[in-house]
Amino acid sequence: MISIEYYNKSAEEFFEKNHNLNLTDTYNFAMEYIPELGEGGLSILDVGCGTGRDAVEFAKKNHNVIGFDGSYRMTEIAINQTKKYDNIKILNSTFEDFEPENVFDIIWAQCSLLHVKYDCLGEIFKKYGLWLRDDNSVFFISFKFGVMRHRVDGERKFTDLTADSLVSALKGTNLKLSGYKIVESNNQKFILGILKKEG
Repeated sequence: MISIEYYNKSAEEFFEKNHNLNLTDTYNFAMEYIPELGEGGLSILDVGCGTGRDAVEFAKKNHNVIGFDGSYRMTEIAINQTKKYDNIKILNSTFEDFEPENVFDIIWAQCSLLHVKYDCLGEIFKKYGLWLRDDNSVFFISFKFGVMRHRVDGERKFTDLTADSLVSALKGTNLKLSGYKIVESNNQKFILGILKKEG
């Protein structure tokens, strides 16, 4: 829970630094696999939604969004940021405890599951994969790119991934890696991945 405690203390600072980030490369990559992302009408789960940045972008395109975050302070900010949108619901829950009532067209985990220990990622992927509506549904993930499977940075713990270590983490799940891209932002490299149900 060390990372959750960090975000509870630093939620306002995190909001100021990250709420207006340019994520054009990320969204464009996702739309290569999910062209409907620009059209509206999808059911989206925003995993580790933070202060609600991505949830708002999806709501503006008329998608229906459920977002959750383990930090109660981040959740409070997200609720305030999204309160004018009827098509967003924000909840306070951890990755392990969250249980949805429905399935989704898209599961969106933008730089959130990178706080899960590598040895626990397989169970998270296995659990979340069951929440995809059908074979056309997409699970988008992003992690910092690297070989350190367990890294501590101040008060936060991280799991870095390469394409190979991501594929290894998916073993025993119902998911496959359909595509990935390495991007750079703020002098850091990230791996963006598209997961889909095994055919």
